[in-house]
Amino acid sequence: MSGTTVHDLKGLVIGVTYSYTYGMELDKALETGLVKASWATSDLIGLKKLLSGRVDLVPLEPQVLQSLLNNNFSKAEKEKISFHEKPVTIAAYRLMLNKDNPDHFQLIEAFNQELNKLKKSGRVEKIYKAILGEMYTSSFVD
Repeated sequence: MSGTTVHDLKGLVIGVTYSYTYGMELDKALETGLVKASWATSDLIGLKKLLSGRVDLVPLEPQVLQSLLNNNFSKAEKEKISFHEKPVTIAAYRLMLNKDNPDHFQLIEAFNQELNKLKKSGRVEKIYKAILGEMYTSSFVD
């Protein structure tokens, strides 16, 4: 896939997972029919559709893709899958805590402090490299 905008995906069949969002632009393209959707109940099913040629592409986070590949596919199957460098959307994960926990503010602060230590030490980058292998780019660590 060499497209750089969602309009470049026109006519392709995209393997998408029920109840997921893929960013405003791709969600709108799916909703309006600009791109065709092949819905699945899991990312694993979407990848199986990709390998069987039933879909042209599957939008997945690199970490999820690597985990699914490592745990569900043979080396030969893994070698058939590549990924596009440009992300469909950029999402930032947040730590969710129950506000009913009287320590939730302290837990968030402690988590952030330790995460910053891991980032500064280079450990976060090493973890990403270990998980993602050749899919790793420095953009994964902010």
